[in-house]
Amino acid sequence: MRRQNILSIFINPDGYADAGPFCEIHIDYYQAMRLLAEYFIQNRRTRTVLFLVNPDSSTDLLKANAFRSAFQNGVVSKQEASLSDSCEQFLTKFSDSDSVICCNDLVAIALLKSLQKSGDIIPKKIWMVTFGKSTLLEYTHPRISSIQVEYQDVGRHVVKIAQFLARNPGFETLSGTITASLVPSETTDSIPHKAGQRTQNNTIQSPYLAPQTEEFYQDQTILDLIALERLFANMLPIDLDIFKGLMENRRYGELAEGLGISENTVKYRIKRMLGIARLPKREDLIRLLVRYIS
Repeated sequence: MRRQNILSIFINPDGYADAGPFCEIHIDYYQAMRLLAEYFIQNRRTRTVLFLVNPDSSTDLLKANAFRSAFQNGVVSKQEASLSDSCEQFLTKFSDSDSVICCNDLVAIALLKSLQKSGDIIPKKIWMVTFGKSTLLEYTHPRISSIQVEYQDVGRHVVKIAQFLARNPGFETLSGTITASLVPSETTDSIPHKAGQRTQNNTIQSPYLAPQTEEFYQDQTILDLIALERLFANMLPIDLDIFKGLMENRRYGELAEGLGISENTVKYRIKRMLGIARLPKREDLIRLLVRYIS
């Protein structure tokens, strides 16, 4: 690519050491895990699980290594069987845990919904934090605390690197680091982080590393949540009102009258939503809404 005057900028470029000169931007997952370790210790949460590492994701593997560094005796859980089965087995396998970090927000939503079947687990017994800031997080109850990276900062770093190299052709490589921030919410009792308190190591007995038996992105629960995320990221406010009506089993005419629109508009918007979510029938959409959205 350099021979063709194409600038390569990698995000978290572990594994590209032999690819020749390139620029890199690191998201500092080690800083993020240290932040979480400090936060949990401050609130007497000392038995933490990292759930659910996708072994085919270089980003998840970076998070797992960072977790082991900050939580030296913590539990790293890779995907075992289906996501829904892994979630249902969580309380059995990690019965002593009092906190869980999910590798991404889709996994967090699935685990939250599964644990809610067992009663008031989150946050009364177990605190939950996830990586990410998807649109779906705005519709979960309780709201999930999250570690977030401002991806606008990543874009700004990319532009700055490109501009610098354009002005200084003698340079071949540059690097930058993006830090993450903790956004507490209801799954950690909305307790703010107190910066500056010394971090101690979290401990838990019998660390567990589960084998992977299914492809992460072939998992049906992940596919369902991706469909919902794609839908909620592209909907209009009126679509949310239509969602509510569908979940209440209201007829198209009743929905149209209540929203002040035509019945054909209701049908069009539902058809549009099914197309975005790539679902064949409205019953499939209702099923996902009832299962995952409060």
